[in-house]
Amino acid sequence: MSFSFPDWLEPHLLDDAVMGEAYASVPDERRALLKTSIARLWEWYGPSCCTAQRLERLFRGGFTAAEMRSPVGFAVFVCGADMNSPAQLLAALVPAIAAGVLHILAVKPCGTGWTQPQLVGLELAGVEMVAELDQDTLQRLLRELAQGGESGRLVYIDAEDAVSQVGKCSPGVLSLNLGKAAAVVRQGEGGNRFDLDALAFAQAGTRMTYFGDASDVDDSVFSCADREFEYALTQDASVAFLPAGDHSRAAAHFSAVMGPGHESSWIWTEIDANTFVDTRVTWSDGEES
Repeated sequence: MSFSFPDWLEPHLLDDAVMGEAYASVPDERRALLKTSIARLWEWYGPSCCTAQRLERLFRGGFTAAEMRSPVGFAVFVCGADMNSPAQLLAALVPAIAAGVLHILAVKPCGTGWTQPQLVGLELAGVEMVAELDQDTLQRLLRELAQGGESGRLVYIDAEDAVSQVGKCSPGVLSLNLGKAAAVVRQGEGGNRFDLDALAFAQAGTRMTYFGDASDVDDSVFSCADREFEYALTQDASVAFLPAGDHSRAAAHFSAVMGPGHESSWIWTEIDANTFVDTRVTWSDGEES
């Protein structure tokens, strides 16, 4: 089946002029951060060299199993009104691109809309379909896709309200809720330190708790905790930005731990490239004809 998004979506897509204005508004050094984020995610997930795979095995028990794998027909990434991080958006999108998904749509509610860095990240990643939709139109789109019969993924990033209103999905369509991000940050000693301005840019809108001198940070971006490192390990956060010496201890407490130089990095450990691959299996007695 050849997939396409509904024709009525076209007027809601952002045009090239909007994307161009966003690109021009973000300085070169900030665009470089987003390029680094994409490059590292691309290497981590490893782009697929196949558009489809079929593996057939004849088992000693006398039956044949066939496994067919191909990218899903579409992936839609729904960002909540407060999800402003370009790094976290890219961390969700790039696995789908690496898996070979051809039809990708990024959506945010009207009113709040996309931030300029997010639009630049989408442009750099090659995502051409970007929309802003009101609540009713978003629900119409999600219901049509969820029940349309094509395989796909509906990925919600800090958009729990949208999750609850979609209803039942047809076979082949999965909903994935990535929830609201939070992080802890601690500077190390010496010269190998985090660039806190770069961190604030890439992880914009994220609840970040900083363990260190409050005078180091902008209190509108970071909340400060003047506590020992062990207390940091108890925080409800998925990602930690810590000096390399803390990584071995922190790895047992956080889904991902990033060192200095990775301010624009993020990993959603709930998903990977295989998340965006449709797998079908058949078993039959004897050899398949």
